[in-house]
Amino acid sequence: SDLRSLLILKFQEISEQIILLVPNSKSAGELFVELSILGLEEKLILLDDFSREVIQEKLTKISLMKKFVLISTYELLAHKLPAKEQVEKTTTIIQTGSKIKYDDLIEYLNMLNYQRDVFVEVPGEFSVRGSLIDFWSYSEQNPARLEFDGDFLESIRYFDPESQRSIEKLESVSLAGSVGQNNEMISDIFNYLKNPIIFASLFELQYDF
Repeated sequence: SDLRSLLILKFQEISEQIILLVPNSKSAGELFVELSILGLEEKLILLDDFSREVIQEKLTKISLMKKFVLISTYELLAHKLPAKEQVEKTTTIIQTGSKIKYDDLIEYLNMLNYQRDVFVEVPGEFSVRGSLIDFWSYSEQNPARLEFDGDFLESIRYFDPESQRSIEKLESVSLAGSVGQNNEMISDIFNYLKNPIIFASLFELQYDF
C-alpha cells in the first residue's frame, strides 16, 4: 500500500485530476489518511457518503478546484448527479472585504428558499442577529457566520452548530441553493471531470507497473 500511495503521488504531478475507486468506505477512509500523511491533504476530496447534502458539498468542491484527487467507492459510478452547470449556476462565492449589501444577502437567502430560524442547525437554514448573518449552505460542511459593518463584510467564520461558537476564520465561503431533486438527477461524475486518470482497482495497481 506504500507503493500504491507513492504511485498516486507521482501521477498527481502529471495529471490535474485523479479518481481513486475502492470497494467500500473503510478502504476509502484509510486511503484518505495515507495520502494526507504524504502531504496531499489540500488536494484530497473524500466522497463515501451519498446523501444529497454531502454530494452537493463535494460537487461544489470539485467544480471550484481544478486539481484534485477524488477518493470514492465503486458506488459513485452508479450514482445519478445534478448537472454540473446547475451546481455552478446556483453557487455563489462570498468573500471578506466585499461590498455585499446586508439586505441583499437576506433577500438572496430567501430567494434560495433558505428557512429563517433563531438558530442555524441544519443545511438550508439562516438566522439574523444585529450585524451577524448565519447560514448553512448546502455546499459547505459547516455553517458560516458573516459579520457586517454596514454593507462591508468584515469577517466570515465557520461555527459549530451544536455550541453555536465560531471555530475557524475564512477568506471566503460558498452559498448554494439546493440542487438534486429526483427530476434533476440527470448527470454522472464524468460530467464533472476533465481528462482524469482513474484507478478503479487499487489492489491491482501494485502489480500493474
